[in-house]
Amino acid sequence: MRRGTVITTGKFTKGMEQAAFERGAAPITLIDGERLLDLLIEYEIGVSKRQLSMWNSHQCIFTQSEPSNTSIDVGITTHRATRPRHYLLLWTSYSALRRIYGHSHYRKRPKFSRIGSWEWDLASGIGTCSPGFFCVYGLDNAVTVTLCDWMALGLPEDRPAIQKVFDDAIAGIAPFAGEHRIIRHNDGAVRYVRVWGRVVRDADGSAITLIGATQDVTESNQSEWRHAQLAAIVANADVSIIGTDLDTRVMSWNHGAEQLYGYTSAEAIGRPLAVLIAPDEAAQLAHNTELIRKDTVVANFRGKRRTKDDRIIDVVATISPVRDVLGNIIGASAIAHDITPISELERSLEVNLTKYVTLFELALDQRH
Repeated sequence: MRRGTVITTGKFTKGMEQAAFERGAAPITLIDGERLLDLLIEYEIGVSKRQLSMWNSHQCIFTQSEPSNTSIDVGITTHRATRPRHYLLLWTSYSALRRIYGHSHYRKRPKFSRIGSWEWDLASGIGTCSPGFFCVYGLDNAVTVTLCDWMALGLPEDRPAIQKVFDDAIAGIAPFAGEHRIIRHNDGAVRYVRVWGRVVRDADGSAITLIGATQDVTESNQSEWRHAQLAAIVANADVSIIGTDLDTRVMSWNHGAEQLYGYTSAEAIGRPLAVLIAPDEAAQLAHNTELIRKDTVVANFRGKRRTKDDRIIDVVATISPVRDVLGNIIGASAIAHDITPISELERSLEVNLTKYVTLFELALDQRH
């Protein structure tokens, strides 16, 4: 090859780049995928110009409910300075949807959090924001919002952290992503928001635009906090709480279960529940499991259990079905109390009562 142009839609290998620029080699022009797109856009070959479009996808599309003010904003920009091949606003919207669908509290009819997209011109500080953005921050969508205005909406004690996330992103130290509190402008309510985005740079590497989105995650955070609090209560409760799957394998084991049965969590999880059942109650375990499959709660069931040191103890338990996020029964939760002292007292009273009845009958016979 004496001279020519080599085009690829991806990237060239280091070997190819070295061969093209080797001293004494025939002149070769390398055009990789990014440069090819630049040329197609520059000479308008196979592309067309479009203005910024913003679409609001209402919640009812996903939930089959009535339209509401809650919406997901999807935007695509083809502005030359923002490197159109990235479609950054579309990326932020897709990322937002993925976050919602991937959330642990997702249900068949998800309740979407408010999401708004934004684009800040770093030279002027002027922002271009979607309707969802104004809804999240409680602002009149007729006002012009600057980058300084946006940061001032953060709770005063959170503003240093917001500034650091911004500075690190502009410096290229870390991605623009974080979570903080804001003061909603229209009602003064404190809300938790999650922000994420990307810095767009020019050919010299200077930051020119910040594009991203904000999501109101207040309800999600509160729900996660309640779940974490409940999990902590269950884990540290003195009463035995055991979770199993439908094959009666132990899936969760709290502190109370350790104290009652003698097995640690590491020893118990994954083992069949049958190791805790007294030999003469195996049939009862199968019966209770079948009731759980039929969505029946087994309340105040008295049974015998076997501990790690082979002691047989008496327990009273309530066994309830456990469901997944779609409502399907996937296992059971058993809450058990040790009633061995009570059972022993009952047996003692029964023996004594029998003895006293016998003595009373003998006394009556002697009188006659």
